[in-house]
Amino acid sequence: MTSFTPAYEDEPVMFEIVRDPDALPPLLRLSGEMDLRAAPELREALLKALADGQGSVLLDLAELSFIDSTIISVLIMARKRADTSDGEVRLRAVPGRIQRILAITGIDSLFPVDDPPVNGTADG
Repeated sequence: MTSFTPAYEDEPVMFEIVRDPDALPPLLRLSGEMDLRAAPELREALLKALADGQGSVLLDLAELSFIDSTIISVLIMARKRADTSDGEVRLRAVPGRIQRILAITGIDSLFPVDDPPVNGTADG
């Protein structure tokens, strides 16, 4: 488990990356607000999971409340890495607000989703 709570511009940011030790492909549960400060930890966790999962990883986003462009870049990097070994980066339990960000940026089609959005709405 990775937790991070820095003080940045007078606002604490909290996120968590938890890996299910028994899941195959590897399962990472992301929660909180992920931005520039979370990107290095997420990148490291994804690269490790992709290596352990023979190029595939599942991301559970049920508790994720925010992502910014740096996290989108990390997700795209992971997708490209997965493609090199015929793997994939799958998403599940995508909150509506995160699905909306993925759709607005045009990358929603890059990531297969295992189930409908949390709360079943676009508002999340």
